Amino acid sequence: MHSNFARHLWNVGAVKIVDALQSHQHLHPHQSLKESLANVSAEIGFCDGAADLAMKGLRLDPQQSIGRLRSPELAQLAYTIYRHWRSLNPAMQEA
Repeated sequence: MHSNFARHLWNVGAVKIVDALQSHQHLHPHQSLKESLANVSAEIGFCDGAADLAMKGLRLDPQQSIGRLRSPELAQLAYTIYRHWRSLNPAMQEA
């Protein structure tokens, strides 16, 4: 597969998670991060294990409200979730 196309697929998946997290942050700012990630996971389809690994790796408090996160933190969380989701799902590694 052409590397630019693979990079495009990577960005589309991660940006989709960023957009969903930002929307959820705006609509439900007082909801806990863990609860928000569960809702976004159900919406997008990434596994809860990827979200848990991302929160642990970034040392985020799952009980913290999603509204307290800044935009760069949400982006970093989304890209980390996507990276873990991709590593946990062998079918995605072929893309």
